[in-house]
Amino acid sequence: MTNLTTVILTVLVLALPTFAIESVLCNKQQIDQHSFSNSPQIRYTNEFSIITWNAHKLNDENFIPDLIRLGQYSDLILIQESIHSASLQKTFSEKLDFHFSFNKSFCITDEQATGVMNMSRYPLENNLTLVSPGTEPFTFTPKVSGYSAITVPEIGTIHIINTHGLNFNFGSKFKEQIDQITEFIAQLRGPVIWAGDFNTWSDNRKKYLDNRNKALGMTQLIPTNDSRALKLDHIYVRGLSAVSIEVLNNINSSDHYPLRAVFKKIDANRIMDSYSWIPLLPN
Repeated sequence: MTNLTTVILTVLVLALPTFAIESVLCNKQQIDQHSFSNSPQIRYTNEFSIITWNAHKLNDENFIPDLIRLGQYSDLILIQESIHSASLQKTFSEKLDFHFSFNKSFCITDEQATGVMNMSRYPLENNLTLVSPGTEPFTFTPKVSGYSAITVPEIGTIHIINTHGLNFNFGSKFKEQIDQITEFIAQLRGPVIWAGDFNTWSDNRKKYLDNRNKALGMTQLIPTNDSRALKLDHIYVRGLSAVSIEVLNNINSSDHYPLRAVFKKIDANRIMDSYSWIPLLPN
C-alpha cells in the first residue's frame, strides 16, 4: 500500500461516523455479502414503491430518521455508499421492517464495511455481489453491484440490481463495469430493476449506459421534477408498469436526493410478452 493510499483511507475513516464492534463482513472469512432481517412486514396496496439513494456513508445524523420515514411508504430500497457494522445492523433491523442484503465493496476498518444495501419487504433471494473489474485510482478499491431476486405475488419474480458506478477514473474501467452488469442481466428472464448511483458525470458515460440498457430492452424512468445539476442516479426497468417517478428534493440528509418510483401490481407475464426475444448486446 502506498503512502498516498494510506493517507486517503485514513481520511475516509476519520470522515465516517463511529459504529463500534466488528462487522461480520470484515472478519477473517472476508465474505462479500451478508443478509439479515427482523420481522419484515408486507404493505398490502395496489402499488409497488421503490427508492434508490446514495447514503453518503451515513455522514448526516438525519439520514437514518429520513430512511425510516421513507421506509414506511416503500417496498424496496436500494442504498449506495452504505455502511455495515454490528451496531448499525441492529439499528436497521430494529427500526425498519425489511429484509436486508449488504454487498461489500471494501472494509475501511475491522468495524466498518462500505458498499451497497438492498432492503425489501419481500424475501431477498439468490443474493450476489458483482465486484467491478477495475478499481478507483489511488485507493485501489472496487465498486460493487448487489443482485437480489424478490417475488411479489401480484407481479411475479423481479430481478434487482443495485449499482454504485466507478467514479474517479477515465478510459475503459467504467465501460468494463457496465459491460459486466449488462452481460449478467442478459442472462435473466422476466422483470428487471437496475438502479443506483452510476456516476454518469459526463455525456459519454450516460450515452454508453443508455445504449447498453437499450440493447437489453430496458427503459429509463425520467423524473418530471428533475432539477438536479448533476444527474448521477438513475432507474432502468423492464417488464414493469410504472405509475410515477420523482426526485425527492425535500430530503437533504445526503449529498444525493433519493429517487422514488411507483409501479402497478400487474402480472408480469402480461407485460413480458413483448420481451420474449433474447437480448443481443453490441460489442
